[in-house]
Amino acid sequence: MDDFRPRFLAFKNRSGVSFTSVGKALKLSATSVKAWADGEPGEVTVGEPYEMVAAKIGPWLETELAKERIQTRLASIPECVPTPVLKKFHAGFAVAKALGKIFVGTGCPGSGKTTAARAAVQGRHDCWYLMIEPATGHLRECLSAIATVLRCNMGNATTYEISRAIIERLSGTGGLLILDEAQHLGFASLEQIRVISEKSQIGVALIGNSVIYSQMGGGQRSSGFDQLRSRIVKRIELPAMTIDDIQPVVAAFGVRGESELAILARIARNDGALRDVVNVLQTILIEYDDGEISVERIVETWHEFSGELLRPQRPADRTPKPEVARIGRAG
Repeated sequence: MDDFRPRFLAFKNRSGVSFTSVGKALKLSATSVKAWADGEPGEVTVGEPYEMVAAKIGPWLETELAKERIQTRLASIPECVPTPVLKKFHAGFAVAKALGKIFVGTGCPGSGKTTAARAAVQGRHDCWYLMIEPATGHLRECLSAIATVLRCNMGNATTYEISRAIIERLSGTGGLLILDEAQHLGFASLEQIRVISEKSQIGVALIGNSVIYSQMGGGQRSSGFDQLRSRIVKRIELPAMTIDDIQPVVAAFGVRGESELAILARIARNDGALRDVVNVLQTILIEYDDGEISVERIVETWHEFSGELLRPQRPADRTPKPEVARIGRAG
């Protein structure tokens, strides 16, 4: 019954988990968990028999070891891969930051926009990232969210006071404010963000889907966006994903075969783009102990995920065709 005690103790030492946290997860006292680990049946808490403690710890340990194996497999995959999308967006961020103007980057969901944005602010004291939500699209909520990111404690301040505090905080930084999912921003929010950019002389990046820019270019309110459009210094609209776009990502997973790359490129042409590709590859690494990523496993995993059955394309027949003699009329 207790043959897994050494594995439990080894896991405890590796992970740093405490007897208290194990007991809390299993609704046992820390005393009983420690007594079982020490092999002291007489030290368990009253009402928690030694055998019951062991019976609870066993399944818990197997679950935790499985999680550990998964984390170990995924640990070799870098969190951020320098894809063409990342490089394009970072170039846009740099221009907006240097000139104190606005960069607009749009593309389908899962194309790597958010990854590029988060990588741009990592370790930087002059770059800030905020994901806009439907709940923060209106002016006051938007400004409150920005103030929170900038660590401006505004309490019950008015909308104007929040905006003024943001401008004071950003002025002189020469920084960059990246607003992800910016399609949720209302007209007043976009206009106030423009004012903040102008007064504080910082760059702003608006990234999300194509709605961001399309609402500035047409419709009844398009003329109201004239000042905002005039401050856009660079705009990138991502096309559909290609093999070149996904190659750095799949290479990080150890995928080198042309057949595997080709079928992953077909997955990337869907709305989920790179995100779907990463989800498929991570699932394969988790579900298969050998970690092999094959065409068959990609097809099966994608079918389970999306319901779409991809059929591997046969390589083109490169066998030379025999020449056929052409018979024509004598001229």
